[in-house]
Amino acid sequence: LTQLTPIPAHGVQVLRGDSEDPVQVVCLRPGDEAVTSAPWGRETIATNCCTRETPSEPQRCRRRSAAIQLTSPDNDSCVVGKSEPPPEYIEPLTYGEAVERCAAFGYEICKKSCVNGGCLYNLHPVYTSLP
Repeated sequence: LTQLTPIPAHGVQVLRGDSEDPVQVVCLRPGDEAVTSAPWGRETIATNCCTRETPSEPQRCRRRSAAIQLTSPDNDSCVVGKSEPPPEYIEPLTYGEAVERCAAFGYEICKKSCVNGGCLYNLHPVYTSLP
């Protein structure tokens, strides 16, 4: 079994997926590594990936794995699937699994909610890397 990225000592915020402003649902702390849901909206925590931040380039949201995502409404490439019934709506991932999923696409966990980024993740809480 592969050792997944642990939750940092300072914790990470899970935000509402429907807000431009960071609205915290919960803060995950070390020991919460098995958590995949939070008490808001459709509850299963969605994975928002972002391009890697550099001194000259801010993070850019990527809710889909394909590079074509900016011009395509194709939901087949959503990072954890398009949010559709039945519950859990999307593929449930732990924080560590979410970090690994984003890394597999060359991305990182976002520092924001990526509101209106597609895949119906506005209906879910979302992982962030915010402490």
